[in-house]
Amino acid sequence: MPEQKTNAEADFSTTVDADGGMTVLISGWLTIHSAAALLTKIPGAIEKEGFPQPIRLDLTDVTRADDYGVFVTRELKTLAALHGSDLQVINMPDVVESVFALYGHISPHEAPYTPPALNPAAIITDIGGAAVLGMRKIDATVSFIGMVVFAAGHALLHPGSFRLSDTIELIKRGGVDAIPVVGLISLITGLIMAFVASVELSKYGGNIYIPSLIAFGMVLEIGPMLTAVVIAGRTGSAYAAEIGTMQISEEVDALSSMGFDPILFLTVPRLAAMLIAMPILTVLCVVFAILGGLIVSVTMLHVMPAAYIQGVMDALFIDDITWGLAKSGIFAILIAMIGCLRGFQVRGGAASVGNAATSAVVSCIFMIILADSIVAIIRIYWG
Repeated sequence: MPEQKTNAEADFSTTVDADGGMTVLISGWLTIHSAAALLTKIPGAIEKEGFPQPIRLDLTDVTRADDYGVFVTRELKTLAALHGSDLQVINMPDVVESVFALYGHISPHEAPYTPPALNPAAIITDIGGAAVLGMRKIDATVSFIGMVVFAAGHALLHPGSFRLSDTIELIKRGGVDAIPVVGLISLITGLIMAFVASVELSKYGGNIYIPSLIAFGMVLEIGPMLTAVVIAGRTGSAYAAEIGTMQISEEVDALSSMGFDPILFLTVPRLAAMLIAMPILTVLCVVFAILGGLIVSVTMLHVMPAAYIQGVMDALFIDDITWGLAKSGIFAILIAMIGCLRGFQVRGGAASVGNAATSAVVSCIFMIILADSIVAIIRIYWG
């Protein structure tokens, strides 16, 4: 005795049309109960006809549909498109059309989508929106700088409010722990500078000038900037991630509700730690770079160590050292301020914390290069 088909099942039949196309007529329920069977059988029937063009999916006899029915039609459309055919849904009953419209399926009664025409007024609107957004960001940045200045002044006038223990811990994490990476990078930089300089200077017997070149370049330009870029990627992003995590976990709001100033509690210790650690790291960066140049000069260029050290001493002046340390202080302020600002601007979930850390690094590097250019111009006209 053949198995009786229930209402929850569906069946289909195929016919080849006069125009060379194909019609697939589905009857019954286009629901979760029949989706698997239809997706197994219909593609095989279409493939036997070689995926004609076009393929019409006739839903005249469909009595019920759900989201699995929408999935079936979309899968069949995708399969037809992969074989260069176009599948059209026709004769959709109202009960089926309402379900398909609910799940975003295009109704056969709807006009095909056409992209909107370019509106010149929209361009002006976009430019205006971008300008307003930029002004809001500038306003938020200026407000944050003002709050940091007032919080730092309060800490100077009331030393008891300054969190010294946090500052010492931040110096260790952002300064002492960064010595290996800063030392290694600067040592390699000194090796490269000495080797590259020797390629040209050795042609003219100018190897003796390599120590002066390394010392002057590292103290005045490369040392402060190299250290700042490394610390921006290592510590600036950490500041943004730490404060950003506190922001989304509502720890910053908890500090405010308990009567603590978040700027004084979080930003001022980080700013003080960076101002202390950055000049020291810059000095170490210069020392390691000079050591790298010494290794190349002595082992490859046969320069006497005493002559190398004397060349370094002759190239260094108090003004150059002062300008280099001043740059490191400016870079320290930029890294600490940008990292904390990006952290306080975090809204949402974990993804926004990652975006804040990335934005902090990019903004720090841009501002470091800009500040270095400005200081160089000031030094030219002032020094």
